[in-house]
Amino acid sequence: MGSSTPGQCAPTVPNLLEDTADRREVTLLITSGLNGKLVDADDRSLALVAAAVKAAAERERSAGREVVILDAGRTLTPYAESRHEGGTTVMEVLTAAGSQAYAPDPMDFSLGLDALEALGQESSVPVILPSVAAMPSAGSSLTKAAEIKLDRGLTVRIHNIMSEYYMGDLRASGVDTSGPILPVAFGDAQSLDLVIVHTNGDGKSTRSRRLAWELLDEPRGADLLFDPDMSHDLRVNATVDGRPLYLVGRIRDKEWKLTAVEVSLEPTAEGWTVVEVNSTALPIGDDAPDPVLDAQVRASWKKFHQDNDIPLREGAPKDYKELRAFALAAMRESTHAEVAVLNRGGLRPVEQRFLDGDALTKEAVLRMLSIDQRIEVIDLSGRDLVALAKETERRFYEDGTLRQDSLEFVGLTYEVKDRGTELAEVSDVLINGRAVIENDRYSVATNQYLLAGGDNYPLLMEIGSPEGDRVPPELRRDMVLPRLEQVDESFVDLSKKFLWRYGVEELSLLADGVETHHDDEYGESSDSRASAGDSTSIRSRVRMYVNLDRTHWRWENRFKASFGLLETPDETTEIDDDLRFDSSLIFDQPRLLGGSPYISLTLDSEIRRNRNAAGEIRPRQFEETLAGGLSWTTTLWPRIRLGGVVREFPNLDRDRQYGLSAEADFHLPPLDRRPGFEMNLLAEHLSNDDTDQRRAGIDLRVLFPVVKDLAFTPSASYYWLDDSDYPGSATYYRLSVGLAYQWRGKRQSW
Repeated sequence: MGSSTPGQCAPTVPNLLEDTADRREVTLLITSGLNGKLVDADDRSLALVAAAVKAAAERERSAGREVVILDAGRTLTPYAESRHEGGTTVMEVLTAAGSQAYAPDPMDFSLGLDALEALGQESSVPVILPSVAAMPSAGSSLTKAAEIKLDRGLTVRIHNIMSEYYMGDLRASGVDTSGPILPVAFGDAQSLDLVIVHTNGDGKSTRSRRLAWELLDEPRGADLLFDPDMSHDLRVNATVDGRPLYLVGRIRDKEWKLTAVEVSLEPTAEGWTVVEVNSTALPIGDDAPDPVLDAQVRASWKKFHQDNDIPLREGAPKDYKELRAFALAAMRESTHAEVAVLNRGGLRPVEQRFLDGDALTKEAVLRMLSIDQRIEVIDLSGRDLVALAKETERRFYEDGTLRQDSLEFVGLTYEVKDRGTELAEVSDVLINGRAVIENDRYSVATNQYLLAGGDNYPLLMEIGSPEGDRVPPELRRDMVLPRLEQVDESFVDLSKKFLWRYGVEELSLLADGVETHHDDEYGESSDSRASAGDSTSIRSRVRMYVNLDRTHWRWENRFKASFGLLETPDETTEIDDDLRFDSSLIFDQPRLLGGSPYISLTLDSEIRRNRNAAGEIRPRQFEETLAGGLSWTTTLWPRIRLGGVVREFPNLDRDRQYGLSAEADFHLPPLDRRPGFEMNLLAEHLSNDDTDQRRAGIDLRVLFPVVKDLAFTPSASYYWLDDSDYPGSATYYRLSVGLAYQWRGKRQSW
């Protein structure tokens, strides 16, 4: 029997032993897995369950056994008709069957705590909270343990416990899950402590039911564990601290179920102890139902069926798969998000009988969307979306089927390797036909269930639902059903719409020092860095971009401006400025060597020294560069280019030059407390009939986050130029420190 309170002596029960010295027999009649279904595929009414329970109870009592009737969950939802009426009819059937307690599972809790409270009050059947939940207020129909008193001093205490897997589901339903996952108040030797253990979310195999086996191995004070969702029918007994402990498991399927658990007890000096447990699955449907109850159940089902037996319009989805895709597409379109994501459990299976016919009906839609789902729009990075895709591809059962807690996307596609294993990886990730950019932010529509922690996606739970008094739209009522009235209008193809990306790559204030090495003749060079002298300066710099993405091409625009006042060793003050604009067209087809063809036009204007060696004011330098070649883009290398170059010098006495250019950008953004890192590489070789120029450069920058998008930025630059017009070569070194701000934005046209 249940253990006594530590530090106290177990109570003695002399009157109990005087009543009888014989073994006593108790039968627990347990319903489970009713699923809110009022009429099954064989046209059998739920009233049959009440009839089967009553008949079984009568047989057991006539055999001299005591009877306790209870329900072990997965009872009210997810069937649409039960959801539609808040589970009222199902609870009336359980009450008519004589049920004395109700231990809902996480799916039942999705009905809402207030609804469960109301059902408990109307039916007078106590609703048992999970052991992790906070204590209900006085007078509540919700309880932490149900107590059913039998004769001769025996009390059956029923506890409700759930696997850690379900904690997110409970939180999403409004349950406070701050307590331990343990039954908290076992009885003494005069009580039979029964624990309902919900473990189905762990997997399909018996060995995956970790919580049930842990409770069987460790002293918890219980006498009997009943897992209504076990993958097999089984009975296991163990001895814990010298006491017998039994585990009864039932296989969960789509059929209504009644389990008879026969418990034999013998008297001891302290009370009663369990000496034997057997279990049997009893048939449903061999006993005639109460005609009044049967009529009531059928009337409720018929009303729901008649009210929603409305064929969808021409052009609507024809089967279940199309309907699921339609729901996700309607959700994305209604919210103007780039990606829509739902858990598979949010798009419920629909029996084939509701899908057969010339056209789907509104009833099929309601059955698929039987769970109320409020939809929110959040921002996720491309990296987050890749992580979600990888996580969901790992959520497969051992037989290869997807779990109900996996995710379904619209707008996000990818290739998978090692699906269903911990090594699952995704590649070729596309968002609306475009390669994902891991540092970009994407608008994502999803339900509040996932944001509240349902199905245990920490990344989504960490974001949570936006605060405020606004009531988010509901998927079925506000999105899918209205869109089915406009089914003749095609969904927007976002891969063919404009996608703007824009932002500030750098807005900084820097203090720096420059050291140069070159022949004096390089002082006449039009290249500002090659002609520079040693100096220190305070500079401001801004780099911005505006890009336009289409399905097969991109238009990228970059603008860079730098301005500073520098001090030279001879104590003169000079201006240092640089303006650069780059506009490129990149074509995603055809792919050559894995790269995309591009053409670009660059306008560059700069000045470093105010006067030349003769004291004459130096003219501003202008360069116009036309380039074409191949461009590559990866996560860490957003820009790699190799191509031919033609460069003009419109205000300088220099002929046009031709050559090759290679450049690369590396970008590792700051993440959490890890600093970011940026690098730019450049190599060119240009020439004409008179001159030959080779140059190379590298810019390095480390970003140490300060607050939000502001970072402390030490940086270093190296530049080398070899110009045939001057002897030797010129080198340029710059070290800088300062503060930099970054910001990125994106807008998807609809």
